[in-house]
Amino acid sequence: AHTPPSRFEPAMANDPSRGGAVLVGGTGSGDRSDVWAWNGSDWIEVLPDQGPIFGSAHSVIVSPKDGSLVVAGNVGAYQFKDGAWSALGVAWPAGGGYVGNVAFDEGGAGPLGFVRFSPAAETWAWLPGRDTAWRQLSPQCSPPGRWENAFRPAMGYDERRNLIVLFGGR
Repeated sequence: AHTPPSRFEPAMANDPSRGGAVLVGGTGSGDRSDVWAWNGSDWIEVLPDQGPIFGSAHSVIVSPKDGSLVVAGNVGAYQFKDGAWSALGVAWPAGGGYVGNVAFDEGGAGPLGFVRFSPAAETWAWLPGRDTAWRQLSPQCSPPGRWENAFRPAMGYDERRNLIVLFGGR
């Protein structure tokens, strides 16, 4: 019966606290910061659009403790809790670029946090509550940079294999 407004590049995550999935932001006629929950049969608007808070593209995780949302966006990191967004004071790492190539790695021994693959083939990580800034990692093996306008890579956490998958790009 209800549908979020049309948009490009929203972030979505599994959300057990809301009984389904959560959709955050994206870009339509401008950057959005609304929150919608899918319960398996209908969309519920959790928060109306508040304008460009965290940029157009981002990655979102849902806290298993309280259902709050943490968003890593190209203008910083934000938390949605108690019906409002608040800045977490973490700047986007050097090198700019598109944010859709960010995923949250839950890790086997403990969470690694948000992982970002930059246009220059750099790997960055940030764990909310532990890190005060993004950290550049130095993996022994790294895929080549892949970036060109609409041909951007996508990333996601594969829970079954316990790893992040990087797909596509040019």
